Amino acid sequence: MIHSRMFTVIAIGVLLTVLWSVVGAIDRPVISEDVAASLTAANDSVKVWIFLKEKDPFTDPLRRSALSTSWLSARALQRHRNKGLPPVTEDDRPVAQRAISELQDAGLAVRTVSRWFTSVSGWADQEAIENISALFWVDSVRTVRAYHRAGPNEDETMESLPRDTQVEDGGLDYGESLTQLAQIRVVDAHLAGYDGTGILIGFLDTGYDPAHEAFAGVTIVATHDFINGDEDVADGDPLQMDHGTKAWSACGAFSPGNLIGAAYGADVALAKTEIKNTPDILIEEDYFVAGLEWFDSLGVDISSSSLGYPDFYTYGDLDGKTAITTKGVNRAASRGILVVTAAGNEGNDKSSPWVTPPADSDSALAVGAVYSSGGRVSFSSIGPTADRRIKPDVMAMGSGVQLADDGGGYAKSQGTSFSTPLVAGACALLLQQDPTLMPLEVIDRLRQTASRAAEPDTLYGYGIVNLAEAMNLADTVTETLAYPNPFSQTVTFVLPGISPADKVTTRIYSAAGKLVYAASGQGPVSYWDGRNDAGEEVAGGVYLCLLETPKKNYTVKVAYLRR
Repeated sequence: MIHSRMFTVIAIGVLLTVLWSVVGAIDRPVISEDVAASLTAANDSVKVWIFLKEKDPFTDPLRRSALSTSWLSARALQRHRNKGLPPVTEDDRPVAQRAISELQDAGLAVRTVSRWFTSVSGWADQEAIENISALFWVDSVRTVRAYHRAGPNEDETMESLPRDTQVEDGGLDYGESLTQLAQIRVVDAHLAGYDGTGILIGFLDTGYDPAHEAFAGVTIVATHDFINGDEDVADGDPLQMDHGTKAWSACGAFSPGNLIGAAYGADVALAKTEIKNTPDILIEEDYFVAGLEWFDSLGVDISSSSLGYPDFYTYGDLDGKTAITTKGVNRAASRGILVVTAAGNEGNDKSSPWVTPPADSDSALAVGAVYSSGGRVSFSSIGPTADRRIKPDVMAMGSGVQLADDGGGYAKSQGTSFSTPLVAGACALLLQQDPTLMPLEVIDRLRQTASRAAEPDTLYGYGIVNLAEAMNLADTVTETLAYPNPFSQTVTFVLPGISPADKVTTRIYSAAGKLVYAASGQGPVSYWDGRNDAGEEVAGGVYLCLLETPKKNYTVKVAYLRR
């Protein structure tokens, strides 16, 4: 009888031990395989995400403090009111400081803390991972993903653009930035009085040169360097500032005769989130998410980012809900922030030409690249997404784009990195007209008015942006621009009422009424270089220019000064 009882006690003990081990295994966090693979030696360390089960695992939920707006600026709260959103949500509750401290005590060197994803990122070695895995309130551990982003192929031809262009009659002197703005019909919006005033645009990039003369009149609301943990976004190697300066300038520069940005009147916030690692740029997703959350706190209306994370993700992950940066975009959009992001420069990669996260988000406005002629640049990444959605969304000029150079001058460059801020600026003008529009409403407006809206595909998306149509300016702006006028090299015609898909025939007549030149093209921008149909230079004098389109005909007189 005694032996039977002892056997029963032992059996129960064994069962409890097994059950306890099972429960313990269930409670222990999931450590992703890539974390273990990165810790091959005892002294190795890896950048990790620590995802928590809840933001405050130590306090009774019924006794937690009410949600606070303390971390949100007045501008952020106004954005929520404009768009009919609640002032605060659970996203605004911070991760408990005690949880952060215990992770540090376990050996985590903290880098960022995410309210949106109830997570902490940082450096951890094998011992730290073992200590963290013993914390009952940790849900999972995975690596912070990074990508070395190179620019587009160096041998990709950039189109030459007409030089010495300006607007007559006291208008803006766009210089060589005319074509990139006229193609997406930003010039129409400028003529109608829109410049982005009242809109706050945030940039996520390598670094910036705020001292460049192109930004002399720009209001910089805030700056933050997420790499070094300070407010200086212009420090370090000048190459560190190059990419960010260029991208910002396409949107926000104002240097008449050199470069006019698409939204030169908008305010900006500058986040340094990428590390220049010659010849590539190292992009890390925890800085991206931290940057978006910072933008949220400031009240940013639009985030412009020329980032992509193709490494570590397969094509099947491009489903709009897998990559952490994609999830970050989705969360930002739910809070009223429009994220305009580059489709990517992988179009020439035969094995993986697809758009890169976070461009796969259905809440992101993914931008591809075209030439000034409207043809797609081959490096521009394509769709569809893994769940068969059309990407990119829209296109803008991404070759021969006039930009501010970090050395203080101006230069042309290429890439979806620079078509993206052009479209971000266009969105700012649209939001200036109607600040109540939610991100998906802006995206829908641009899609439905773009050049291929009737027949979208996975190369061009919905086509080249047509801001005038999206803003319903087609009937209010009718002035034909010809500049410079007089001209000695090339005169540029901009037709505000014409979309990128419209056919345009240009006919040039002498003062005596003789036809000297005729050519056909597409879109709102046409050129004449002062030569006749035989390629011979015409005589100096006044010429009548007739531009015929399916919608209406335009006429303008120009004066040609012989070279």
